[in-house]
Amino acid sequence: MGNLIVGIPVGGTRGAGLRPYVAGGVGLIRTGFARRLDDDGPTTNDVGFNLGGGVMGFFSDHFGLRGDLRYLRNIRSDFTDADFNPDFDLGDLDFWRATVGIVIR
Repeated sequence: MGNLIVGIPVGGTRGAGLRPYVAGGVGLIRTGFARRLDDDGPTTNDVGFNLGGGVMGFFSDHFGLRGDLRYLRNIRSDFTDADFNPDFDLGDLDFWRATVGIVIR
């Protein structure tokens, strides 16, 4: 998924500080199900989106940690209409994802 992150610097952009942000994006969600490790199983590709936010905490000018919480959901479309007017609906797949990572600026 392609994402856009918009952050607000708290305490400046140098040295220690916190930077909360909101994020969102649109892209491809590929789902799959396997019954065994050697089984590829069925897969589907859907358009999806994510919304969320988090905070980046910096310990120095160039190093910090980031915590992030996002909600992801797929979008289903029906292109079988004779008038080529597709119907877009929220799909059945939705989940939350939390991540923690290192930030280098």
